[in-house]
Amino acid sequence: MYHLLTQRWYSGTIVDLSISGCLVRPDEPGCLQSGDVVEVSFSLFGYSIRVTAAIRHVRPDQSMGIQFRARNENTNQQIIQVMQRLAQEWSESQNSESQG
Repeated sequence: MYHLLTQRWYSGTIVDLSISGCLVRPDEPGCLQSGDVVEVSFSLFGYSIRVTAAIRHVRPDQSMGIQFRARNENTNQQIIQVMQRLAQEWSESQNSESQG
């Protein structure tokens, strides 16, 4: 994540993803606050997604609920395709576990 005001990069792990936002566990807890505007960028399955977002809340465990803003149709489609691929891989892993 890139904090637009301080112009500083912060890394973290996306633990949940939806078309409207994500839940991120930052590597540096306490680094950002509710209301901060950031640019979220991540690459997965050959897609490089970059979107402006706002931190909506910080949980007691320091994970952050982030709402995407200013998405264009291309970004929406990329997020949907990433989510479909994640769902497919999860489904395949569940099938292989039940057969094993």
